[in-house]
Amino acid sequence: MACRGFGYAVLSVTFLTCAEEIMSFQHFFQSLAVFQMLHMVMGGVIGASIYTRGLKYYIPDNMARYGAAIDNVAANGMSIPHFMEAFMSQMTEISVKQIYGWAAYACILLFLLFLLYDAPIRRELKQIPSWQKIRKQIMDTFLTKDKTI
Repeated sequence: MACRGFGYAVLSVTFLTCAEEIMSFQHFFQSLAVFQMLHMVMGGVIGASIYTRGLKYYIPDNMARYGAAIDNVAANGMSIPHFMEAFMSQMTEISVKQIYGWAAYACILLFLLFLLYDAPIRRELKQIPSWQKIRKQIMDTFLTKDKTI
C-alpha cells in the first residue's frame, strides 16, 4: 500500500509538471480529467483483475501442492469437515501472500528502474533543480532561521 501511495503521488506530480508545460490553459483541465480517470478508475480495475487472475492460479496450485496432507488426516481419523475449513483458509492466506510478494518484487524492480533512468524532462522540458541544489536551499533556509532566533 505504501508503494501504491508513493506511485500515485509521483505519477500525479510528474504528469502535472509535464501537462503544465505542454498544454494550453484551456486543455490542461481536460487532460487532468482524462489522466485521473485513467489512473484512478482503469488502474484500480486492471489491478483488481491481475489480483483475481493470480488468485485463480495460486489457490488451486497450493491446494494441489499441500493436498497430500488431507490423506494423512483422513488416515488418522480426524474430522475432515473441520480440517477442510482450516485448510481452505490457510490456502487462501498463502495465495494472497504469494501474490503480494510478487507485487512487492514488481514494485521494487520498477522503483530501481526509475532510479536508473535519467529522465530527459529534468533537462529538456522544464528545468527542475538537482537534488543537491534542493538540499542546499533547504539547509540554507534552516541556517538563516537559526541566525534570526
